[in-house]
Amino acid sequence: MVQNIFYLVLGGILTIAGTVFINLLQRRIRKRDFIKGVKTELRELKHTMAMIVFKMRHRLGQLEDDLYTFILPIIEEYQGPEKDQKEIEASRKLSTLSYEQRLSLRDAGEIPGKTPRPIMYQLTFIENNLSAVSFLSMDVQRLILQIRQHLDYFNQQVKFVAAQFDLTFYPDTDHEAINTNLEDGYNTLSKRANFIVEKINEFEEISR
Repeated sequence: MVQNIFYLVLGGILTIAGTVFINLLQRRIRKRDFIKGVKTELRELKHTMAMIVFKMRHRLGQLEDDLYTFILPIIEEYQGPEKDQKEIEASRKLSTLSYEQRLSLRDAGEIPGKTPRPIMYQLTFIENNLSAVSFLSMDVQRLILQIRQHLDYFNQQVKFVAAQFDLTFYPDTDHEAINTNLEDGYNTLSKRANFIVEKINEFEEISR
């Protein structure tokens, strides 16, 4: 009788232990897959935001050396579907020129990268798996929160710029004021995008 009770208790303990082990294993696998997905999504966003910084500063004539110091490592290291070798080579050549030479080329239309009508971006993978963020360290959670928050600020600015851009088609509007608003908007988009890149760099550093 005592032996039967012992085996019954042992069986229960082993069942509970097995369940706990399986849950821990599933959690570890989900954490691994989530981190992999986050890294992929943020790598793409980093390249996208870097190109936005370039295009906004191109539009504003802000072609100082720091722009190329900023963008070259990103576009050279990037291995995603938007990789453009011609773009990389052109940026390398531009980095060797003076500010005045770059500006002259831009004004002559010889630097590619017309300012596109900005669009909003979403972190689809992260937004669809927010519950998994709790698996990560507090430092990583903080960075993901900051990236999401500033991407939201970026998207709000996109709406503002798009609204101002639409007004340029109306002849009875104050075009000087609208152009000033657009310049301010492009500058804000550049700074927002730059900040997002910096936070993604921090994320990549601590999640290696």
